[in-house]
Amino acid sequence: MQAPLRALVLLALALGCAYASEEAAAPIPGVVELTADNWRSVLSGKQHVLVEFYTPYCGGCKALEPELRQVAADVEADEDLKGRFVIAKADADAEKMLAEWFQIKKFPALRMYCRARVPTHSNARDYVGPNTAAGLLRFIRRKRWHDKTFGRLDELDEIAAKAGQASGDKAKLRPIFKELKAAVKDVDQYDEPTAEVYVKVLKKALDKPAGWFASERARLERLVATGSVEVHKAKDMIRRVSVLGAFLGEEVEEFELDEEAGEDPDDFEDDEEEGWKSIIQAVDMKTGQRTLLDRDGKPVELVPKEGAAS
Repeated sequence: MQAPLRALVLLALALGCAYASEEAAAPIPGVVELTADNWRSVLSGKQHVLVEFYTPYCGGCKALEPELRQVAADVEADEDLKGRFVIAKADADAEKMLAEWFQIKKFPALRMYCRARVPTHSNARDYVGPNTAAGLLRFIRRKRWHDKTFGRLDELDEIAAKAGQASGDKAKLRPIFKELKAAVKDVDQYDEPTAEVYVKVLKKALDKPAGWFASERARLERLVATGSVEVHKAKDMIRRVSVLGAFLGEEVEEFELDEEAGEDPDDFEDDEEEGWKSIIQAVDMKTGQRTLLDRDGKPVELVPKEGAAS
């Protein structure tokens, strides 16, 4: 090859490499890069995970980068959010199987995969607000609010607060316990699992010292915040933490929805009747092979509940 031609080829290669380097998204502090190798551990159901699916050539994705950087920093700095939420991003160009599995059709796509739920396309919560740090943080804080209020029953909260004031006094707690059990009989059938948590908490408190409601909630909050709670236990633990707030006399604050911005009141509603909730679809992102597993990790035949959507 002649020297001038060789020089042109080398220059073209250098420019190509530089262009590719510019196109590759740089790591963002506090943001996890999802890949075929780590997605199972990140989307384990132990923490809430907000994921941005992007492509290197997407202008909107590039514009979102500083906003995502700010969100990650704010979550890390907020003790109420830190440990409970993970911020992640996935290159749909490099991880095509991952994008296909989660049915990503446009970019950037922002989705939250909530704790205690199997990470599938149907279980994700799409973010439809403004692509700003403020909008994303509001979305995250709204989920945090839902966690705090999840499992609260107005008809039992007053009795629970009364029990909280009598903490450590067994003589006072016994008649309140009877009152609570009588009130539970009148709750809606759908709310019976939550009502039972009120009963279990107060029954345990009968033999505990003063201040137990607060110390027990603090203990459970620490466990949840570590992200080490198994998926099938997380929902019950979150519910218990929320119910303990009733015994501490904490009122349920309202979260004002901005429906004009696309905030849906049903965004984070719990789906306890989901026909597939005990089934995990394990996917090998390198081969595309899918295997159905139970909670113990054993292969199972998928038999949906009667009436469940296929």
